[in-house]
Amino acid sequence: MKAEDCKEAMQYVVFAWEAEKQLRALIEKIQTNISYFFGLIAQKIESNQNKYYVCQVYGATQIEGPQYCNV
Repeated sequence: MKAEDCKEAMQYVVFAWEAEKQLRALIEKIQTNISYFFGLIAQKIESNQNKYYVCQVYGATQIEGPQYCNV
């Protein structure tokens, strides 16, 4: 057996690792501010008096109750 040339595969692994590091940094940034934004969003949702209707088959959401799913 002889070793295969795997430069291309290694480059893909490096790209994937760089993407993973970017994602981790973004998640950390979001997590540091989530408690502030969660409170604002919760207040907005709780003050909303609308009812939402969700299709049990497709998950389509409407404010007015349809006779049938519009998807």
